[in-house]
Amino acid sequence: MNLFDLNLTLPISDPTWVFFLVLIIILFAPMILGRLHIPHIIGMILAGVLIGEHGFHVLDRDSSFELFGKVGLYYIMFLAGLEMDMEDFKKNRMELVALHATGFGRPSQAAWTEIFADGQSLRIARWPNLYGYDWKNTGIGDG
Repeated sequence: MNLFDLNLTLPISDPTWVFFLVLIIILFAPMILGRLHIPHIIGMILAGVLIGEHGFHVLDRDSSFELFGKVGLYYIMFLAGLEMDMEDFKKNRMELVALHATGFGRPSQAAWTEIFADGQSLRIARWPNLYGYDWKNTGIGDG
């Protein structure tokens, strides 16, 4: 086993090198793009596009690439949560409740009304893939 075997071909498929490349991007992309006055989040997204299959095709779209994509999305949501101003949230509480009720509450109520409309206990079989879950094979749906 050669310790410094640097026989790399593109796209990179060795998990160690994939992880190393992602860590290098996480380290240097915010520094470089910060000097260009581009937000760090946008820089991370652009870096992901550049190394992906639609950019320079440095990485293949495999399970590790999808894993890092999901972790990156969680990181973006975490940063968005850190930047929330809770005092502003407290001031506009009623407007946010109204926004939730109209944006989520009404469509959800309409969906569940449709499900229970015919008087049966649970009629999810009309939408066999509701919420990304196959209800027909659980015994809950009657399909």
